[in-house]
Amino acid sequence: MKVYFIDETNTTNNTQMEFVIFGGLVVEPEEIRSASIALLELKQKFGIKKERPIKWPNVNWKGEGILDKNLHAQIKNEILKIVSKSKFRIIVNLTPQFFYHSSKLVGSEIKQVIDIDKQEKEFGYAINLTFENFNQYLKETKDCGFVIADSFAQNLRESMVEHCLSLFPKGTNRSELEKIVYPIIELKNEYSPIHQINDVVLGAISYSLMESGHNFLPILKNNFWCRDPQNKETIIDAGFNIYPSVPRNLGLKISLQKITDKFLTNLNEKKG
Repeated sequence: MKVYFIDETNTTNNTQMEFVIFGGLVVEPEEIRSASIALLELKQKFGIKKERPIKWPNVNWKGEGILDKNLHAQIKNEILKIVSKSKFRIIVNLTPQFFYHSSKLVGSEIKQVIDIDKQEKEFGYAINLTFENFNQYLKETKDCGFVIADSFAQNLRESMVEHCLSLFPKGTNRSELEKIVYPIIELKNEYSPIHQINDVVLGAISYSLMESGHNFLPILKNNFWCRDPQNKETIIDAGFNIYPSVPRNLGLKISLQKITDKFLTNLNEKKG
C-alpha cells in the first residue's frame, strides 16, 4: 500500500517559473509515523510550537510573526535531509500558468490575473493527470494506494472536492485509476506533518527551477520516481511530468523543453 500526499504550488503568475506544480510525496505506511515524529522532534529542537505548520514561505502564522529567517532555513534544510534519507518517492506534474490566466487592465497596467473558470477547468485536468501518474506508478510497483490532498483554496474547494469525488470508482476518460482504492481524502496541512514536509519539498522544487538562489534538486535527486536508476533522465514522464505532452505550437514546445532541460541540469548539479 502506498499513500500519495498531494498539494499545488506556484499558482500565481510568475515570470521566473511559469508553471504550477501539482503532486508530491508517495510514502510507505511504515514511514508515515516515523517521518511525522521526526518533524515534531525538529519543531521541538528549534523551539517551534507543535501545532505551527512548516511551509516553504515564511508565513505570519495566526499573527504570531514570521519565524527567524535563519531558523526557517535550517528547519527546511533538515526536512529535505529527512526526505533524502527516506524511501519517499516524488511524483509531480507541471502545467503552464498561462492556461488559466487572462490579461486585465489593472489601473494603468495590463496584468496577468487568474480566470477562475479557466482555473477550475485546468486544475481539474491537472488533478486527473497527477492521479494517472500515481496509478501508473502503482501498476509498475504492483501495489495499490490512496491519495490525501491538502485543503484546496477556498475559491476552488467546492468544485475540486466534487471533481475528486467524481474520479472514484470509474477514474478519468483515459484511465480507470484501478490501483487507487478509495476516494481522495482532503486534509488541512496544519494537522498533517507529511503535508508540511510535502510543502517544503514542492517549494524546494519550484525555487530550484526559478534559478534565483540555491538549487535543492541534487538533495532530492534519488527520491524522484525513476524508471531506470542508472539513467536519471528516465525521471522525465515518471517522477517529473509536463503537460501538454504534445504541445500544439512552437512557442509552447520551446517553453516545455526549456523547463525539462533546466530540471535535468539542476538535478545533476554537483552538491557543494
